[in-house]
Amino acid sequence: MKSSTNFIPASIAVLVVGDPGSGKSRLCMSVPDPGILDCDGNLASAVRVAGNKKFFFSQPYINDDGKEVPELDRWNRAVAETKALLVNPEVQTFVLDGLSNLCRWGLVHAENELVKAGINIKKEYLAKYNAFIPLLSNYITMLRIPGKLVFVTVHQTMEKDDLTGTIRYELDIPGRLKNTLGGQFTDVWGMSSLSDPSSVVGAKYIVRTKPSGYHVNLKTSLDLAPSIDITGKRPDEIWSLLAPKLSINLPAKADNKTTQQ
Repeated sequence: MKSSTNFIPASIAVLVVGDPGSGKSRLCMSVPDPGILDCDGNLASAVRVAGNKKFFFSQPYINDDGKEVPELDRWNRAVAETKALLVNPEVQTFVLDGLSNLCRWGLVHAENELVKAGINIKKEYLAKYNAFIPLLSNYITMLRIPGKLVFVTVHQTMEKDDLTGTIRYELDIPGRLKNTLGGQFTDVWGMSSLSDPSSVVGAKYIVRTKPSGYHVNLKTSLDLAPSIDITGKRPDEIWSLLAPKLSINLPAKADNKTTQQ
């Protein structure tokens, strides 16, 4: 047991929700000293915008020799690579780009473990989903323990209620965690891209930090504006908008780097 004088606030962990192409990866490339677990394989455009920014990365679906990692092995590979990025002293921010894909690998892993234990998953269909819940929850907890800044991207899906016609957006992950996973993060932000002919790129990219009626269960533990326009901004320019709020929650050594961004 510890007294309140020993309490240290948890570091910021942000779940970034949005459709493909909404700018999630670009936002994550703005963070300081990122170590990226790339599960989607869509970093190219974000890296081009980032210029010569240094980052570490791992792609759990492909070996160093260029050969594909079997899907059955990708969850364990992802966990091992995650641990390596988290203990790397040069990584200040852990970035998981593609939680939706990681979850699919986790579900395959959970199903295989049940089969090895002699459980008939055709009869016990929900067993794999029940086994997946603690698997993912424990993974997110693992990300939080080192105290580094954490950014995780995830796709969203749209559901329409047949009776009321109400549109509801959910995380694109399996099982009931799609409605509750945000509780394991300090912040849940939404990314949206809107057509904008006046923009050089023909679109406007917005970070939303509070409920918008468009994204799911958005929240922020910080004093951030409800929407932040990052259209056409370089990674250092995006970080300059976020750093004043995020930096007070970063480890001491990160504070020094923040002033240099």
